[in-house]
Amino acid sequence: MFNKADIEKINGWDEDFMKGYAHEDRDFGSRWVLAKIPFSIRDDIQARHQYHPRAETIPGGKAINRQKLIENQAKGIIRCPNGLYPKSSLLKSKAPSQ
Repeated sequence: MFNKADIEKINGWDEDFMKGYAHEDRDFGSRWVLAKIPFSIRDDIQARHQYHPRAETIPGGKAINRQKLIENQAKGIIRCPNGLYPKSSLLKSKAPSQ
């Protein structure tokens, strides 16, 4: 289970990954670990991946997102710029401090 405050620390999932497909969860996890947010692996909880056709509709989408993941990891990004609080609509009163 996620804590809302922890998700806000890394600004949620990076919406830039919508330009392709795959690797968005890997990016989320990498930033979670870089932020030193504790987590535990639970054997009693199961997840099911919901099918979505995006993979078939974006030519080269997996490569696009792989490159984005590589760039984010190389920069050591913890708080993505285009997540819960995108740069363009960032409200200081709502956004958690970095």
